[in-house]
Amino acid sequence: MNVQHATASDAEMLAMMQHNNALVWECLYDKYAAAMYGVTLRLTDDETLAEEILVQVFVRLKTSEILLESEKSLCLNLLQHTYLTAKEILKHHDIPTVHREASSMLDCLVYKSHSIAETAAVHALTPAEVKQKLRSELKTIRSQYSQVSRPEDAETQVMTFVQSE
Repeated sequence: MNVQHATASDAEMLAMMQHNNALVWECLYDKYAAAMYGVTLRLTDDETLAEEILVQVFVRLKTSEILLESEKSLCLNLLQHTYLTAKEILKHHDIPTVHREASSMLDCLVYKSHSIAETAAVHALTPAEVKQKLRSELKTIRSQYSQVSRPEDAETQVMTFVQSE
């Protein structure tokens, strides 16, 4: 993982997108791919399919303005887009989804598309506490999936696509 890429802030990455800086896709991949891959693996047991879905998510993001148009945080937007794309692809191929138990913040914010305020109300927390718990849950997912299975083929395919544009 490129340390410089992983430390780019979400605001910096959004600014890079606005200026069509191709480096943003490497930054996004380095910072969020493991969590996105983890979201996908919560819906399917097939690691190869999960990698293909991850590539498709990046292709769709690259060819749309979805990240720039959203008012949600970049992280939540990426994870929700990953979840919805995975569900769509699995449904299109008539592949049943596996519903693994999700962490409480991730479940509310990503899978149920609740806002931070709604999630705070459901769990009797402050918005700051929700964000803190979500960061902790994402850190766990990133470490779990970056150690278990680093989708190197997916990274290669994403970077090849981005460079060809």
